[in-house]
Amino acid sequence: KYKIPHICHIREFYDEDFHFKSWIGRNRLFSLMKNNCDKFICISDAMIKKFSPILGHEKLKLVYNGLPIQRPIKRIDSDYFEALIVGRLSPEKNQFDAIKAIQLLVKKNVPIRLYIYGSGKDEKAIKEYIERSQLTDSIFLCGYADHIDYSHYQLGLMCSKNEAFGRVTVEYMMAGLPVIGVNSGATPEIIEEGVTGLLYSCGNNEELSKKILYYIRNREVAIKHGNAGHKRACSLFSESQYIDNMTSVIENTIKKTNNNDI
Repeated sequence: KYKIPHICHIREFYDEDFHFKSWIGRNRLFSLMKNNCDKFICISDAMIKKFSPILGHEKLKLVYNGLPIQRPIKRIDSDYFEALIVGRLSPEKNQFDAIKAIQLLVKKNVPIRLYIYGSGKDEKAIKEYIERSQLTDSIFLCGYADHIDYSHYQLGLMCSKNEAFGRVTVEYMMAGLPVIGVNSGATPEIIEEGVTGLLYSCGNNEELSKKILYYIRNREVAIKHGNAGHKRACSLFSESQYIDNMTSVIENTIKKTNNNDI
């Protein structure tokens, strides 16, 4: 109405991750967005591919989220290879992939432990599965945490099938951890296969267990991937990079709108 430029920041897949439903209807919602927004910021290329047919590719701009840069954390030695997975406890975050992969390794007497951070509707089911499977000495529910000391861990896991970006994945990398993630959503954009981490097929617990075992048997590779991940995170996913990219989108959108008005 006032001819003011409007930028919409799209941060979730809508259908696949949170199962959002608009009270005005999906088609009506996207029609309003397309007709009234000058630019759409997407936080991953995976989201651009999803929304291009709906909103028009020319209006979409990729801007990755940004995190504070930190130095790689020095690891604390342990008799066990210790991994962690962080996120709300829900089917979308798919902690059961990690749990079942660890279960396979424990059956082979592999010295592995998994720490699960987060809370949510799957907490009861996860706790019962751990207890029923006699995994209480290998898998630990840590609850919600404002701060996690990554120095205790050698590996980060990202098991979400439809991660729109993966802030936790970048947090692992910023801490210098190698990451194993699902080969879908935005995760393959963040993890470079065989360089900063490894990828596996969602639901394939045996494949995930083999990838974890590879790092256990090749500690020097795990360290190498963790260091490479830290460099990649600092280069692509820093707060300063995010601010520069966001500023550019805003300035260009204002300039283009003003030129059109003239």
